[in-house]
Amino acid sequence: MNLWNSTRAELGRLSRRRAGWLLVLLPALIATLRIVGSTNPPADGDEASTNGFVPLADGLHAGGAMLTLVVVLIGSLLVVRERESGSLGLASLICSRGGVFLSKMMTLSLIVLGMTIVWAGSAVAVAASCFELGPIVEDGFEMATAQELWRDVAFSVAAALPSWIAIGSFSLLISTSVSTTGAAVAIGLIPLVLFDFVQGLLGDSWRHVFFTHLPFLGGDSPLAMLPEIARGYSDVFFEPGQLMHASTVSLWQGALLIGIGWWWTRKRTLA
Repeated sequence: MNLWNSTRAELGRLSRRRAGWLLVLLPALIATLRIVGSTNPPADGDEASTNGFVPLADGLHAGGAMLTLVVVLIGSLLVVRERESGSLGLASLICSRGGVFLSKMMTLSLIVLGMTIVWAGSAVAVAASCFELGPIVEDGFEMATAQELWRDVAFSVAAALPSWIAIGSFSLLISTSVSTTGAAVAIGLIPLVLFDFVQGLLGDSWRHVFFTHLPFLGGDSPLAMLPEIARGYSDVFFEPGQLMHASTVSLWQGALLIGIGWWWTRKRTLA
């Protein structure tokens, strides 16, 4: 069985699980609820705050944080759960050990891509139906055009995708290295739990680690900055090359983790 057929079989097996569908749809649901919960404009009448891009950005950030957790959870369980059930040994007979890892990585990447499309598409559709997605205007002055805001939204979403692939490869590597689902999930969540602590220790060099570009509750990820940009904060903006840097760091470090995972699974017994 070649790599693509193995990936298709894996996707077909996962698609038959209701819990899997719930996880895939959860980021879109969180984003939608966050946007719908913002339908009542604030009493102060702040034009920048009532602009539809504000709830859209808030929804994307909340859903993106949930998507990060879902990717970690799925990636952490993808291999170790089959090891516990005894079915992983059979998979390694059909496909090479390195091929098993690559097949799981392809499966996870396609799931991430699908979740991203559903999450972003749902958020935009709901925000557009509930609000007017126009320019940021404050005291009669147009601080940002709708076109500029759409560009920031698109770039933020695009920059998030490589970081999810990277954290997925990290979680999958953990899943191939431990023997229990509890250990896999716990180790996979450690970088997120210690996010602020480690970021403070590393200072500016933290920007060169893909974890800092993950959409989560804190940090400097583009999606974390998007709500403040949508509110028209003059001291918050995307610096030249920032989005490209975020994508590049996540891409090469994700590729490195995939290479390590492929090498590691070739050297050890999966069952």
